[in-house]
Amino acid sequence: MKAGTDGINVYGRYPGEEAWTLLGRSTRSPFLDRRAPRQAGVREDREYHAYHMLDDEQIGQHSTTATITARE
Repeated sequence: MKAGTDGINVYGRYPGEEAWTLLGRSTRSPFLDRRAPRQAGVREDREYHAYHMLDDEQIGQHSTTATITARE
């Protein structure tokens, strides 16, 4: 996951939103999205991408966007 860097910054959003929110930095796998569901008991799609970090700086381009269906 780290590919010779210090870790990754993980960003998330809900499909259809324009803005990405920094969810946190990860130095090991797995990264857990601890946000509560928007509606209890309903599955929802979430989108994620990440940037590598080196010396507290984001480097390169963000990863491919992954869409995950989250459940409670």
